[in-house]
Amino acid sequence: LVLLILMIGCYQVITPADISDIQLGLEMQEIDNRLTLNNLKLDLPFSENNWAIHTVFNFPHQATSLGIVKKYVSDSVLQPYAGFGFRDLFGAYGAEIGLFERAEVVGGISFNLSDLLNGLSIDFESRLMWYYLFNSANCQDNYHPTFGISFNYRFNFLEDLGYTSNEKKQTSYGARQVSEADIKLMAKIITAEAANEPYDGQVAVGAVIMNRLRSGSFPNSISQIIYQPNQFATAAKAKQVIPTQTALKAAREAVNGRDPSRGAFYFYNPAGNPSPAGQKFFSSSNLSVTRRIGHHVFFKKR
Repeated sequence: LVLLILMIGCYQVITPADISDIQLGLEMQEIDNRLTLNNLKLDLPFSENNWAIHTVFNFPHQATSLGIVKKYVSDSVLQPYAGFGFRDLFGAYGAEIGLFERAEVVGGISFNLSDLLNGLSIDFESRLMWYYLFNSANCQDNYHPTFGISFNYRFNFLEDLGYTSNEKKQTSYGARQVSEADIKLMAKIITAEAANEPYDGQVAVGAVIMNRLRSGSFPNSISQIIYQPNQFATAAKAKQVIPTQTALKAAREAVNGRDPSRGAFYFYNPAGNPSPAGQKFFSSSNLSVTRRIGHHVFFKKR
C-alpha cells in the first residue's frame, strides 16, 4: 500500500495537471458462475488523447497484469474502451510461458455515475489471452478469458491533500493577476451554468474561461471573455446571480491552474435545449470532445 501511494504521488508530480486524475477500483470477477471480489484496478492517464496505463492486481495470487487502454470519450454516460497488455506479468500463477504468450486484449464499457457521486463509475470489462486461443484445452483456469465488474473512483491524490506540483504551478495563470471581482464574476457564471453539476464540472466551467484567457485567440480579460457576444448564454443575468460558496471555491481552483476539462475551450449541455446557432456550431465545427462531466460535454479545437 505504501509503494502504491508513493507511485501515485510520483506520477502526479511529473504529470501535467489536465491529465493527472487517476482511477482506482475494486473488481468482481466471474468465477464458477458467481462474482467474486478478486482484483484491484488502477488506471493512470498519460496522454491528452485518453490513453491510460491499465493495471490489474489479483489479490489471491498476488499477480499483476499491465497494459494500456484507449478510452473513447463521448457525450454518453456509456464510454467504451479497448487496449492490450500482459497478464500475470511476473509469473505468479506458476505457468512457464513467454511474454508474448501472456499478451491479452482488453475491452470494456465504463458507465459514468458522476451525476450520483463525482468521480464514480462502473466498468464492465473482458480480457482474452493470446495463449488461450491456441491452448484452450491445456490452459490453466487463471489464463482463461475473464469477465469482471468493477466499481471505480477517479480522484487527484495530491490535490486532495492540498499539494500542487511545480509543473502545475507553472501552468497556472496566477491568482495575483486575477482580481477578486474577476473571481466573483467567474463564480457567478459557474453558479448560473453549473450549480447542479458535480464539483469537478463546476471547476471545469471556470477552466474553460481560463483556457480562453491563456490562448490568445479570445479577449484578454475574464470579464471580456464572459461578456463576449454569443458565448455564455447566462452572461446577461450574471449581475443578478448570487455565487455559491462552492462556485467561489471552484473559480479559485480554476484560476490557480486546475483543469478537469482537459484543455477545453467550449462546453454545452446536450439536453439543455441549446439555441439553433449553438447546435449548428457544436455539430459542424472542427471540435473534439475532451471530457464529459455531469450533464456537460467539453470540447477543444482539433
